[in-house]
Amino acid sequence: MAGALKEKQLVGHVYATLQAASCPLVKDLYLQEADSMLQLLCTPSQHRTGILSWICSSINPTVAYSEAKDPEVLIKEMSVLGQELMLCRAEDLDLIRGDASPHRQLRFLQQLLSLVPACEKSAGHRTDPETLLNELYAAENLPHFTQMLAPTLDPWPADIKDLRNSTKSSSHRSSREEAADVAALLQQAQSTLEKLQSEVCGQVAAEI
Repeated sequence: MAGALKEKQLVGHVYATLQAASCPLVKDLYLQEADSMLQLLCTPSQHRTGILSWICSSINPTVAYSEAKDPEVLIKEMSVLGQELMLCRAEDLDLIRGDASPHRQLRFLQQLLSLVPACEKSAGHRTDPETLLNELYAAENLPHFTQMLAPTLDPWPADIKDLRNSTKSSSHRSSREEAADVAALLQQAQSTLEKLQSEVCGQVAAEI
């Protein structure tokens, strides 16, 4: 039961990704039931081969569907591409044809679609970081930042606030004491210089 539910969710995701990527082979389809999507994507058919070929050609343009091309040749080309992308082996022709288990096929399709450029911005699964930042720093959000940086209510508990206040007071007192000590030293130095200056002047006058 859980496996079937997961399978239906997966097929819905793959189908939605194909539509968001504007795959022409599902563009005019309006499937709603998971069973119909499974029938389309996991049952061997020319339509399914065309969808898989479109995905592969979006990744590597050399792999392209054509009615004139031998279907077996196309299947082998897609299996080789899958091997190059390290998603399957070249011998996994049952996976390419649609004979493998639905879950395995859906995982394969999902992995392939993640490599299609048109799917990178599809269905809102990825968001541009710049867009996120612009939204975060939008004008309407600035008051929230201001509130966080300067909250109206002090978040500190009463005992912590008392400790902070006492620390600030002691730091202010120590700063004032240090300033007074520096001023006293400067005054003493100035007095010493004046005394030396007067002594030097007296010696010069005596020599003259």
